[in-house]
Amino acid sequence: MPIYEFECKKCKFNFESYVLTAEERIKCPRCDSEEVTKLISAPNFGSSSSSNSCGGSHSSGFS
Repeated sequence: MPIYEFECKKCKFNFESYVLTAEERIKCPRCDSEEVTKLISAPNFGSSSSSNSCGGSHSSGFS
């Protein structure tokens, strides 16, 4: 289920919403307007399993 970012054209509020189908009507949670624009957002490449970004696991050198 993809999450998209939107901006309300009426009140300029930015928010995220799950989108189940292309026909789904998205409403602004602040003013309830359906006049929203889908924003382009940066993809998230991180994950909890890749917390070590130094290129693998290694010993700290302490015994």
